[in-house]
Amino acid sequence: QFQSLLRGVALGLLVVSSISFFFKELEFGRVVVLACAGFNLVFQGASRVLFHRIQERLRLSGEHDVSALIVGTGITAIRLLQKLQDHPETGYEVVGFLDDDYQPGCKDVANRPVLGTVESLRAVALEQGVSEVFIADPSLGHTQMLLLVLDCEDLGITFRVVTNLFEVLTAGTPVDLVDDLPVVRLGREQVPRSYAPLKRAFDIAGALAGIVLTAPLVSWCALRTIRTSSGPAFFAQERSGQNGRKFQMYKFRTMYDDVDRYAVAPRDSSDDRITPYGRWLRGTSIDELPQLWNVLKGITGLWQILGRKDLPMHENLQYDFYYIRNRSLSLDLSILLRTVDLSILLRTVGAVLSRRGAF
Repeated sequence: QFQSLLRGVALGLLVVSSISFFFKELEFGRVVVLACAGFNLVFQGASRVLFHRIQERLRLSGEHDVSALIVGTGITAIRLLQKLQDHPETGYEVVGFLDDDYQPGCKDVANRPVLGTVESLRAVALEQGVSEVFIADPSLGHTQMLLLVLDCEDLGITFRVVTNLFEVLTAGTPVDLVDDLPVVRLGREQVPRSYAPLKRAFDIAGALAGIVLTAPLVSWCALRTIRTSSGPAFFAQERSGQNGRKFQMYKFRTMYDDVDRYAVAPRDSSDDRITPYGRWLRGTSIDELPQLWNVLKGITGLWQILGRKDLPMHENLQYDFYYIRNRSLSLDLSILLRTVDLSILLRTVGAVLSRRGAF
């Protein structure tokens, strides 16, 4: 969404500049144009956030959920169900599964009933009032899948195929047509040569600006970390960077000092290894602020801001695959702005200035 807004504002600036150039009587002041672009970005962004929140609340209420049916009962199908349950804002209510090994009276799968065989999709969909069908069975043959597609189209049901190739097929992979046959083109995307130096300049400038702006907050958090539990303010781990180069990665320490720094990370806030103040730091993501220093040493990431902390690392790596295939300066800027919630940051700065809770 943010990238779309940036492109729209940039296009608007280009159009206004062109009009001003060709029609002298319509010349606009630079301050007016830039101010309008800024307000455009702010108000459009705010309106999208507002409507997104309203839509999310409606979906969380469950009143507008779409009835969905999952074909398959294997790992892929169960993982899909878990994803839909973890994100109720997507607005799906899974009524059950279909499986070729179905037997009357068979047990439920992940607390959802197996409603019939794959061939009974039409009857089950009509009976359950299904609006969407997810195919999550990699063993289905092309002929069987085609018949399912025809059944769904005949009933006006949306048909979706869940693939295990998330890292490739959801990463902006181009699709060509040979006559009417879709062909997926795989392989590395060509990144402009100017991207690497521009990105490095962007990283350095953004990190330095962030370090300067957040210096009071970082100092205050470091002091509170030291005073609320024994040990250093910062937590360091050796990580592998570009080309395998080792470097020290820094964050605020949120766990007790005697905890093994390479142990499995906490999966929820109730982990007794987390200090009381560290729980607040992790909840607000302020423990990530020292990452600005890490950026100067050459890191960036998408899953750190979008990934779930209770997911295994290999699932979060999917976001890295996405980043590699879609890297751009606008995406980097989106990541930077998502690193810390602005509203939380502003409230925290206010607490620092008023010295509430300081001791």
